[in-house]
Amino acid sequence: MTNKDKEKFLLSLESLLPNFFANHNEIVNSFNNITLDKTFCDAILYLNNARSLRFKLFLIMYEYSKNMKTNSDLAYYVFREAYIMSDNIYRQIKEENSRWDNIIFLKNLGNQTFFINHMQMLDEESFNIFQQLPERVIIYRGMSFRERFSKSLGISWTINKTEAEQYVFYKKNNSKWLGWVAECSISKFDIITIVGIKGENKEILCAPNRESISFHLKSRVFPFFCNY
Repeated sequence: MTNKDKEKFLLSLESLLPNFFANHNEIVNSFNNITLDKTFCDAILYLNNARSLRFKLFLIMYEYSKNMKTNSDLAYYVFREAYIMSDNIYRQIKEENSRWDNIIFLKNLGNQTFFINHMQMLDEESFNIFQQLPERVIIYRGMSFRERFSKSLGISWTINKTEAEQYVFYKKNNSKWLGWVAECSISKFDIITIVGIKGENKEILCAPNRESISFHLKSRVFPFFCNY
């Protein structure tokens, strides 16, 4: 596509986004056999009205564009950008592609070496945190009762146990009384990436094996019954 063609594409897509559900088929069809690059993908993700749709747009680009499935570097870059800059990713996945699994996607994307090589994408603060981590890292994830017994866990973890506990009863988790804190020991080289706002606690994105995870019950009503 020429730059003029890209500008035309972006203007058309931007006009369709406010009525995403009604225009869904047209949006999907517009990506059929289109060749993407990082700059073009950034322009798509940061269109007006795209904020609440970024992960959906990634899913569409991955599924329907000509080259993203065969370009691991591009797929990882756009996934990471959409993931970092999205809100309520679970809802977006459920509405766009209920069969999508972040963990399967990441495990199929590349091996440990692939993600280590992509640590260069980290900002200086996050890269320094990665460098300073010990070889074995304890990570935590706060989750709802539903997620604890689901087939697939989320990929956002933290090295801060207190922060993980706060997410157990996060409003969008719909956990009013009971939840869980997951705990796992991983190699620092199993980390996919580190994301977060400068000066604040960071998210550790990784996909540990479920068999290596310990789950600790948390209760708002009877905290003294919980052994954690």
